[in-house]
Order: sequence, then C-alpha cells, then structure tokens
Amino acid sequence: REFSGKPAYKIENAHLAPILDIDFNPNKPYACCTGGEDLNIRFWDIRKNSSYLCSFEEDSHWILSVKYNRYHDQLVLTSSSSTYVSLWRAAS
Repeated sequence: REFSGKPAYKIENAHLAPILDIDFNPNKPYACCTGGEDLNIRFWDIRKNSSYLCSFEEDSHWILSVKYNRYHDQLVLTSSSSTYVSLWRAAS
C-alpha cells in the first residue's frame, strides 16, 4: 500500500489559536467538531471545508476536549481549562 503523503482534507486557519482536540460524529463520517485555545468549539462538514457550520464560545478558557454523544449526535461534551465540563447542543 502506498501513501501520497498528502492530507485527504485540509482546513486552513480553522481556529485563531492551536486546536487541542477533534472528534468525528459517529453517525455522520463527514461531520466533526474541534476545540482549542481560541475558546471556540467549531462544527465542520469536511465536504465543504471553506467555513465552519457553527461555533460556540467558552467564556474565557481553552477547550481541552470535545466528544460527540454516540447516540444523540447533536450533543457534544467538552472540558475546558476552567475545570468545567459542558454539554452543548448543536443541530445535526
């Protein structure tokens, strides 16, 4: 098996600061969410990688992890540097 050494998908400037976590929707393989040091959780359709679909902003802390609920994919759990765990609802 040969690999091209090139990414299959690439989103330029996805966040304004480093991305700390990414998770793919377990029910929609083209959908993912990212979280990072810019305090944002962003939702993407990698088939349309020019812009994110929607974004939520944490008050003042980095998003350390993002995780889709495997049964209710409109729910995303995040943890942040504030020591909080938050449950977000985004239309899927």
